[in-house]
Amino acid sequence: YQLRAFQNFRHIPLPLVNKNITLNINVYIPEITETKSKPLKFTLAFDNTVDGLKYIVLAQLGQDLLQKYGLNKENVDISFGYIHPSNNDAGNDANGWIKYMNSNDNCAKIRNASSLFAVISRRDGKSKFIPTFNLIVSENDSYVEGIIDLLTFTKLDACIDNIPGNQMIQCLSAIPQNQEQQLANYDSPIIYYNNHLITDNKNYKINITKNACLLRIWIHRHYTKNSPKNISINIDANDQVIIQRALQKSSNANISWEFIKAKLKEYWTTLSTYNISDLLAPFCYGYGNYNEEQWIQNEKANAKSVYEKLKQLTDSEKLANKWLSIKINGMMKQNKTQKINYTKPKMLNNLSECLEVYEMKETSDGNGVDCQ
Repeated sequence: YQLRAFQNFRHIPLPLVNKNITLNINVYIPEITETKSKPLKFTLAFDNTVDGLKYIVLAQLGQDLLQKYGLNKENVDISFGYIHPSNNDAGNDANGWIKYMNSNDNCAKIRNASSLFAVISRRDGKSKFIPTFNLIVSENDSYVEGIIDLLTFTKLDACIDNIPGNQMIQCLSAIPQNQEQQLANYDSPIIYYNNHLITDNKNYKINITKNACLLRIWIHRHYTKNSPKNISINIDANDQVIIQRALQKSSNANISWEFIKAKLKEYWTTLSTYNISDLLAPFCYGYGNYNEEQWIQNEKANAKSVYEKLKQLTDSEKLANKWLSIKINGMMKQNKTQKINYTKPKMLNNLSECLEVYEMKETSDGNGVDCQ
């Protein structure tokens, strides 16, 4: 009888899966600082939802830190997201690296080796926060670490729908606090928004749109290789007329700089005396008084000039996105090597692993899993 009772007591259902995962998460509180995050590391079950993450993050931050700045659990919102190459297949779109988590997502939705972040903001809705990627490139063609995070969040008033280019540059060119000496040999940052170079022009308006990101790059003054540059170009009224003529017969609603460049090239290569009358009619009168051959040569030269201006812009934007892609892919490779943020449950291979998990404290408040 005693033997049978003992055998019955020792008959326990061992788990076949370790549901616990370890997350490394960078917590941003733009109300406090826009340049540095607070790193947190904790273990939880993979099936915890975003609500579970919120509870754990706020608990680890502690009430004292939040209350110091007038924040508490009742008046803040938390958004979670992650950076991963799979979010951006082409790798040439700064807006595509980030994927935000929905309220009903659980941790298993996060891709392995991602860079995970949380943004804590005041619930009053008086501010909006633009994801901002930051690169500092040394004279030796390497990325400088420790001065500013790769990802930060730039704070703007919620009512701002557009902002002059020179004002945005002034806002984002400020050197991070206590880093003046480290950046003394660096030029002012080159800044892009929504994949377009921002020019220092008060008449150049930036429309703030959802899901668009900023990218700013500090480059060492002694950097000798090809790099994005602070390009000062001016598309004047005459240039705008040339562009209008090149686009006259285009019905494409999604017009980009690359599209305009292609149309300009097509324009000057196909321009002839046979299409001048149709071309000039919407723009000027009395064109018949012009020397047609001379007008065509001048028009081709002007179109090529506008093309070269736009090429400077697009070359700078392409190379900036390439640099960001290299940085993010390098960071993901390092995360894979160090097994950081592996978010899938682990199958247990032997009895000792099963017993170890059985003796661990159960942390899950989510759904169970079916194992085969």
